[in-house]
Amino acid sequence: MAFAEALLTLTTYPDRMPKSRMREALRFAKVITPNISGIVVTENFIGTSFSAFGNVVLGLPAIAADQTKRSYENARLATADFEELAAEEKVSSKVISESCNSAEVSFRLLRHARVHDVTIMPLMPTDQFCQCDPETMLFESGRPVVIIPLGFKCTRSEGIGTAAVAWDFGGPAARAIADALPILRTAASVRVVTIENEKPIEPDASHEELQRFLARRGVAAMFDRYDAAERNIGEALNSYVKQHGVDVLVMGGYGHSRLREFVLGGATASMLSNPPVPVLLSH
Repeated sequence: MAFAEALLTLTTYPDRMPKSRMREALRFAKVITPNISGIVVTENFIGTSFSAFGNVVLGLPAIAADQTKRSYENARLATADFEELAAEEKVSSKVISESCNSAEVSFRLLRHARVHDVTIMPLMPTDQFCQCDPETMLFESGRPVVIIPLGFKCTRSEGIGTAAVAWDFGGPAARAIADALPILRTAASVRVVTIENEKPIEPDASHEELQRFLARRGVAAMFDRYDAAERNIGEALNSYVKQHGVDVLVMGGYGHSRLREFVLGGATASMLSNPPVPVLLSH
């Protein structure tokens, strides 16, 4: 059984998501859910208060009006692209439109993410500001997040080929497995990997209980132990994914917030910024 409904974030400001990236993200979404909501957030800068210097000398009100116009035009084009692509891919879809000031964008996205099974977030280039903050969505939405890497090409029209689970016997990893069951049940093969010699793992930790847990939920998995070999966790997972032809990686998101500044675990930071394949993260 697939996810009932996914939320797909469609970046519109300052640059809108390229149609080619939207197409690949939509094709991936179609593999894991029959219903896709594309969310478009328009940023409105009109009415922002500026100083007298900003008003008169810098002309900030005119700049704000121009940027608002740009945001609305990008949103219109992104909506048209999404509707066209959804029709081409023959998926059940809808567009969620929001308009707000910049400070409210995360709140609007989170509100909708919390009433969808999963949020799919295509990454934008690192040199481009992005409305959609994967860290905030991961730690505050209460729902799993799938990060789509740059340059991703969806080669499957239905079902996941190989899904891999990063398992370290911890709480976030357990949560991720439970959240990812719709993917794991429908994948052609499932591999569970524990990266060794990267961080301490209980010496008597065994895969047997997890194997029983998955089997009772219709998932037959292979279990691997993979040596980090003096690499960091992100590099080790990248190597494992390539070696085994993994299509989707499932893992727990580690981190905590101090004064709204996220401190991320090494694997989480790596997969949020540069995942090798689509990665389902859960916290």
